[in-house]
Amino acid sequence: MEEEEEQKKAFTGASDIVYVLDYPIYIEKKELIIDDIIRIHKILRKIEPKATLTVFFHKIDLISQKNRNLFSIITDEINRAIPINLSFQIYFTSLQPTLIYTIFNAFAEIMIKFSQKLTSIKKIIDRQIHNFEGIICLITDEKNNVILQSITKDIQPQLIRFIYKVLSEIRKNKKSVG
Repeated sequence: MEEEEEQKKAFTGASDIVYVLDYPIYIEKKELIIDDIIRIHKILRKIEPKATLTVFFHKIDLISQKNRNLFSIITDEINRAIPINLSFQIYFTSLQPTLIYTIFNAFAEIMIKFSQKLTSIKKIIDRQIHNFEGIICLITDEKNNVILQSITKDIQPQLIRFIYKVLSEIRKNKKSVG
């Protein structure tokens, strides 16, 4: 009973729960982590049915470049182990400089859910660029902060990092001129 009260305190009013796990821990404790995801999802369905579960699979920089196909293998592995009626989103993230955009992308995707307007715009853009290659679409606010991004799957991480650096320089130059 006490555990149930703690769960209610933790999850009541939640709209998105983020579960962060590190790649090395996943390799060591795969079954335990999958059980955790299932348990959290069941608690959410009971206490806050409209809430979503988001999984950050962190420290992807520890996966060698040649083994990056593990992303789809890991996603398939988790999806096979979890009952079909449990839905959640997985983001592969890293704080390593060349992959830092993964964190921004994951949080941006979560934050978009809180704005109906941004959600609608993102869906429209995603539909428009779906059949193309090499596209990065960034929407900025009046301060030139990126508030929405849509990227085709073929874009290389280094290019995304480069674009963010260029945008940062443009913002700096605009501030010093204006």
